[in-house]
Amino acid sequence: MTRRILAVVFLLFLALSSMMSYSLWESYFPEYVNGPLPWMAPGLRLSYRADIAVMKRGGGLSDTGGSGTGIQQMDLVAVEQDSVALLSTYFMTMNGGYYPGTSFGTLEKPGISDFWLNPEVFKDLSRFNSDNTTAMAMPLQFGGQTLQIVRIETTGVDTKHVHAYDTASGLLIYSLIQAPSGADIHQSYMEFISARYIDLPWANSPRPSWSMAESLYGGTYTINIPGSYTTPSQMQVNVTPVKSSQSWDLIKMTISQYGILPSEVTTVTGIAQISGAFWLCPQALKSLNRVQTIDQDPVTGVVAEVAFAGKLQDGTNAIMLQMSNGTYMNQYLYDQSTGRLIYIKLQSPNSLSYNVTELSLIR
Repeated sequence: MTRRILAVVFLLFLALSSMMSYSLWESYFPEYVNGPLPWMAPGLRLSYRADIAVMKRGGGLSDTGGSGTGIQQMDLVAVEQDSVALLSTYFMTMNGGYYPGTSFGTLEKPGISDFWLNPEVFKDLSRFNSDNTTAMAMPLQFGGQTLQIVRIETTGVDTKHVHAYDTASGLLIYSLIQAPSGADIHQSYMEFISARYIDLPWANSPRPSWSMAESLYGGTYTINIPGSYTTPSQMQVNVTPVKSSQSWDLIKMTISQYGILPSEVTTVTGIAQISGAFWLCPQALKSLNRVQTIDQDPVTGVVAEVAFAGKLQDGTNAIMLQMSNGTYMNQYLYDQSTGRLIYIKLQSPNSLSYNVTELSLIR
């Protein structure tokens, strides 16, 4: 439970930091906001090691908090001239393996973001400097080689934001975020692991011809504990498109569960998305007519595969994509003719067994 809370805190910090730094850098370098960087393409995955901790103000771990280590993966599910649809997933560890603890989607600017900066901005570091922000160029030993980086530090009362970028690509190499919360200091640290392009059969396909509308999914959430009687909780997820473009949708999910106040999560669906998409290109789905492996991630060990291709009992031709690595399993069932997501099954570990979420499209 503590790790799950810390993961949520980490992602909230990450999102908050992104909003704050993005607006700051955009105002500093408005001429570099748009235009994808040379290495950007739909299907690119950035992996980072992510450490989180709740610290005492005087130092040391807090008595009320803890620490944890996981993997942060960010998928560029769509790239346009003035936007990048980014799906961020934080993988936690349990039973010796990784599983997705939580995720969220954002729209980033292709030239200016917390996670990358157009390398042109490093030609005049004085533009970063202010009363509480400094920028410095320096070498860094990383991955057996020497990188030239720019380290940008912003400090305030009990706060510190440090971002280091590779000067050649502009990609984030590491970041440190410290922010106060009551009597404690929350701290998160990210360090670059790898970047790779996922080879998706539908990466270059257009989005469906239909436009997303408000949808409702309903089903159950079950906590399984050995030796205990389990009662599924009713669950509904209202899906509302917030903003759409030619290759992505920004989506708000309102999650309602019996006995728990509704919560909201922002996510994205894009043309090069492998997990959790609310639509896939119908043309691409029609080519996925057999069980097959699509991808295996070398960092998390997650295998993406077509687990089912065929006709459902109601006559619908469907394709099921499955993500699993022996620690968790997520399944997404799509109507092959429209590309629409019609069923979801999420199976994640708990300390004793596993939890299962099952949702079907209602309307």
